[in-house]
Amino acid sequence: MAIKRRQTTKLEPITPELILQYPKQSFPLEISSLTDKLPDGFRELAVSCKISIQTIKLLHQVALRVTGERLEALPHVWGRSEQFELMRVVATASVPKLERQVCLLVLIFERSWLATTPDSVAPRRMYGRVGQVFRDRLREVTQNMAELGTDVDSDFMIWATMVIVTATDESKLGEEERKELMALLFMLCPQMKSWDTAMGSLRKYYWSQALMTQWHSEWLAARSCNI
Repeated sequence: MAIKRRQTTKLEPITPELILQYPKQSFPLEISSLTDKLPDGFRELAVSCKISIQTIKLLHQVALRVTGERLEALPHVWGRSEQFELMRVVATASVPKLERQVCLLVLIFERSWLATTPDSVAPRRMYGRVGQVFRDRLREVTQNMAELGTDVDSDFMIWATMVIVTATDESKLGEEERKELMALLFMLCPQMKSWDTAMGSLRKYYWSQALMTQWHSEWLAARSCNI
């Protein structure tokens, strides 16, 4: 199964590259209090020291928004939102690939979540170089999904695939690409044979009832082709 290939475009950095700091095994109290608020899967990534302190803080902001503990709307100014900061991590070439991919997937998730949330402001469309880098990084994930599964556990691969195949904005894939990703998921992840076990994997990361319903529909459609 070959995910559709597109030519990657080399672009200058969108902003000055980030200098990220990574936690040691003994987390400061401030960082521990942030990781305690993360879904189990992201907490495991954080305590494994695979993601930077800056990314942990961004994941914490998204967690508070999804759980309703952070009620204010996204800022109208793009540069003041966590989505902009996630995109900065995604666009910084020196950031480890896994961390870039995590931030990209969280960014796609939050945009999909906002689209299903009443009274939320529509996510800002990505144009120009920002849009090109976003699409290039998305292509990097979709073309190497099996490789992603070796860097993290299969639960994350399930969540990542569901986030990608149900995206509706500029992240949206073609029908054949979505089918191929789902077929790969059924082949590599035994949890996909049952919706209950698949749902257990998805709940280790960000989710909402509206998105879980979409993911279930995607699972049902894919199961009929991959039994």
